[in-house]
Amino acid sequence: MHTFENAFKMLGNLADDAAAMHTMTIIEEQAPGADTLTYRVFDFLPAEATAPITLATLLTGGRVKGLLRERQLRRLPHRRCLLIGEADMAEASQAARIFNKSWPCELQLLNNDCHSHTTALVQHLTGRKPKLEKLRPLQRRPLWM
Repeated sequence: MHTFENAFKMLGNLADDAAAMHTMTIIEEQAPGADTLTYRVFDFLPAEATAPITLATLLTGGRVKGLLRERQLRRLPHRRCLLIGEADMAEASQAARIFNKSWPCELQLLNNDCHSHTTALVQHLTGRKPKLEKLRPLQRRPLWM
């Protein structure tokens, strides 16, 4: 019984660390003639992100159905944001939507996940490959504790 408790505790720690390292692309735009800026977020995550079977499947190297999201923010987050650059095109949000139509929606950690989606989308929009490791938080604790 004690072994299962440790395994579930470790899975919980892995889930916490994975959630802390979710990456996304934020596009800042200003409509012609508008005074305010808008912020659109594009990201990629498991369709059933909170389901235990999703966590188990991903941790064992499996694939799950992914969900491409687009949301609007009221303001730019203050923490853990990195300005990559300016998009090469005027309609960056529309270009991101078109990019997402061709993105494979089967999510697998380290191969086709939020990090690979963010990297590819930013590279598509700016022509430069971002260094996402600058965003990764310091590990709070060893996974075996």
